[in-house]
Amino acid sequence: MDSLYSEPYVYVHKAFKAVLVDRDTFLTKRVANTYAGYACDQYVECLEKQGWLLKLKDDPNYLSVKPQPADFGVDFGELDTADKNAFLHYLAFLLRHSTEHRSIEDVIFDHFGVVDFTGLLLHKGIPDEIIATSMAFTNSSKDFMELYTKTQLYSKAMKEYKKFQHWKAHRNTDRKKLEEKCGFGSKNAGHMIRLLNMGVEILEGKGVIPRRNIAGDADMLKAIRMGDYSWDQISKLYEEGRRKLAEARLTTKLPNVVSMDFVNDLQIHLVKSYGL
Repeated sequence: MDSLYSEPYVYVHKAFKAVLVDRDTFLTKRVANTYAGYACDQYVECLEKQGWLLKLKDDPNYLSVKPQPADFGVDFGELDTADKNAFLHYLAFLLRHSTEHRSIEDVIFDHFGVVDFTGLLLHKGIPDEIIATSMAFTNSSKDFMELYTKTQLYSKAMKEYKKFQHWKAHRNTDRKKLEEKCGFGSKNAGHMIRLLNMGVEILEGKGVIPRRNIAGDADMLKAIRMGDYSWDQISKLYEEGRRKLAEARLTTKLPNVVSMDFVNDLQIHLVKSYGL
């Protein structure tokens, strides 16, 4: 979407000009969920790096040893990906259709947009309190669920280990100094606040403004990235941004979804006029 608002362009094809004319028509209320989600991802990154920095301060050898399957009671690596995904796809399907009159996905969509249950289960895992229910839903054995839980714990540990090692190996000297100065990922914090501000602007009918000097918050975002804001200040900005985004969603004039009549007419025009 940003590419539709990234002026000035070096070159604009005639077909793209036709899209640019009605670019605002592609914006909907789902912007609130999308940008809130993006900002939340950056918030999690901030907290993750904050935790790593604190642990490294206490223990310079933190996560220096690669997790092993045996540490989690597993005598091999991980469950076959195809088998694991097949199980999760089936469980996700049952979750979608587990209510009598409406699927859970339909109910959640009203508030949050499309829900990827399989991705949610892969990312978050299956909570202990619903393992028994999951076994009943999928007709899985106790041995399978215990093995699945152990391999998921191992997978989670490996994921954190790899992510931590990548972070340590690839951050440059300046970034390392900044993170040690402020105690969290200041670059992530800057992205987080920018995303919340952009979400509010879009919902208020101002369109997408990638160039933040035009939006007016460039100096603040730069100061955040340079570590001049404390975590308490960042947290307050984050909560304030989330509140403004939620309020803007309630008052926005944007539609719930993009008009399919508009999309079809645009597609027909592009095909007829430019052979696309």
